[in-house]
Amino acid sequence: NGFSDRASVFRGTAKTGGIISGAGIIMALAFSGLTFSDKLLMQQFGTLLIVSVLYDTFVVRTILVPAMMLIAQQWNWWPRRMPPPIHDILEGDVDANGLACPILKGSGL
Repeated sequence: NGFSDRASVFRGTAKTGGIISGAGIIMALAFSGLTFSDKLLMQQFGTLLIVSVLYDTFVVRTILVPAMMLIAQQWNWWPRRMPPPIHDILEGDVDANGLACPILKGSGL
């Protein structure tokens, strides 16, 4: 709580990236059953769903949405105003000593 816009976007992407990727792969595998159908329409529909889900998983939700949120900054929280950030740097969870641990250790950011 109390992170700046940039830190919130990085933190959210880092914490949910694996879940989003896993769910997208599972959905693509589930839709791949349609490609083994005898009907050409079902094969095409299955291929369209697989490509759409993978594009949404690995391009839209992991690259485009965070990039747009970094560009929008305070407009992300419209119509309300976001409270002033307490933490202005990329920080992770607070340990037992009350010190913040970097969430992106060794990433160079």
